[in-house]
Order: sequence, then C-alpha cells, then structure tokens
Amino acid sequence: VEAQMRLAEAQLRNKDFDAASRTLKKVLQIDPQSLPAQNRLMQLAIRDKRFDEALTIAKAVQRQRPTSSAGFLLEGDVYLSQRKMGPALSAFRTALDRERSTAIAMRVHSATSLAHSSADAERFAVSWLKDYPQDSAFRMHLGVTAMEAKQFATAERHFKAVLELQPANPIGLNNLAWALLQQGKPGALAYAEKANQLAPEQPAFMDTLAAALAEKGQLANALDLQRNALAKATEAEAPGYRLRLAKLLLKAGDQAKARTELETLKALGDKFSGQEEVTALLKGKA
Repeated sequence: VEAQMRLAEAQLRNKDFDAASRTLKKVLQIDPQSLPAQNRLMQLAIRDKRFDEALTIAKAVQRQRPTSSAGFLLEGDVYLSQRKMGPALSAFRTALDRERSTAIAMRVHSATSLAHSSADAERFAVSWLKDYPQDSAFRMHLGVTAMEAKQFATAERHFKAVLELQPANPIGLNNLAWALLQQGKPGALAYAEKANQLAPEQPAFMDTLAAALAEKGQLANALDLQRNALAKATEAEAPGYRLRLAKLLLKAGDQAKARTELETLKALGDKFSGQEEVTALLKGKA
C-alpha cells in the first residue's frame, strides 16, 4: 500500500491523473479501507465533475467508519464543490457531532454563512467560543473570515482576542496590523514590527510592515521592504506585492518606476485579477 501510494502521489504531482486513479484503485484492492486512497480518488472524481462517484466514495467511508467524522467530511466536500450548501452543512454538522474539533467547527461556520446567513454563522461562533473560550485557532479563523469580508473592526476584535491567548503569535500580530491599517487606526507599525521580529523574511509580514512604514511617511524604508517582499514571494503571491510596490512608487513620486511595475502587471492579462485597478493607475485615475 505504501509503495502504491507513493507512486500515486508522484503521478498526481506530474498531473498524470488517469494513471493516479488506476494506482489508487489498486491500493483499494489491497486495502479497501485506505482513507488516503479514498480521499485522493474522491478529489479526482470532483476534479472531473464525477460527483456521483465522489459521493459513492464518501458513503463507503461512512459505512466502513460509522463513528468517525471522516466520511461525513468527504460528503460535505462533495456537496461544497457543487455549491450545494444545505447538504454540505448537514454533512459537516454530522461530522462535528462525531468529532468536536476546531478544524470541523471552522467548516461548519463557513458553510453556515454560505448556506444561511452571517447572523446564523455568528450564533454558531458565539456558541462554540462559549464552550471553547481558549480556542485561538477558531478565533483566528473568525478574524480572517471577517477580514476577507472587509469587516475590519470585527477582524480587529478577533485578532486582539487571539493575542490575549497567544501574545507572540506572528500571524495574529501581522493580521491585527493589517486590520488597523485598513481602518486608519494607530498602532499598526508596532504590531507589524513585532511580527517581523518573531518571523523574519516572510513576504506577507514584510508587505504589511511596508504598508505601516508608508503610513508613517517612511517611504524609503517601505520601498526597500516591499521590493524585498516581492523578491521572496511565490509566483502566485508576486502580482499583489508588485501592485502595492507600484502604489508606493506613485506615492513617492517615482512615476517612471511605477509605470514599469504596472506594465509588468498589465502583461499578465487574465492571470492577474487586479487588471481594472492596474488600468486605472496607468491612466492616473486611481
């Protein structure tokens, strides 16, 4: 089983999905209850929109492991991939009944928000935190969720709660700094600096610190840090950091260098979702 799973993982990395599927089915011939193989096969079925097959795998796991959360998490993922939020939430709730874990609670919270309303999700969050007041990971999830919804005051509250539990949490420090910056509130620079001290050379933290430095008028330092963040960023992260570099250059009055960065972003076309803002900046309208 272990050898076949290693082969399947290699095939998946090489995007040879048909071969990976055949290998995973061999694993299940050897061990019909291999959860890693079932999970991977289900993911492949979802990828190819073979949702009935994916659901069959999830149901098989439920029969094999009736007291486990695993099969219900898989079922929830199948429905989630089809945007069937009601059935997805029902499956995740059943999983939570079997295993009271933070990871499952996060999925219930997110699915509740999508299936019903933010008010229902908030009620679930309040209930969970009443039972598990020390759950900093769930608090972090709530903060990130609020930040993604641009509810920065709510995000600020949750990140502060995280730091009360874990004062040296660099992600909490960084995210709180970002939430404060988005609201124009003081204190962001100190939090961003501490995050970078605790976890140096992290592009996301450097990006936040650059924004905090710029907000304080320290543009030269901000530009150096933003260039460093861009240099260390992954291919997926780089465009966002490049856009913020261009904005800092414009703020510093360096139109020529800013245009160079913006033209680089423009050349990405559909590969970068921020083209509307890039166009506006190039036209001097942002």
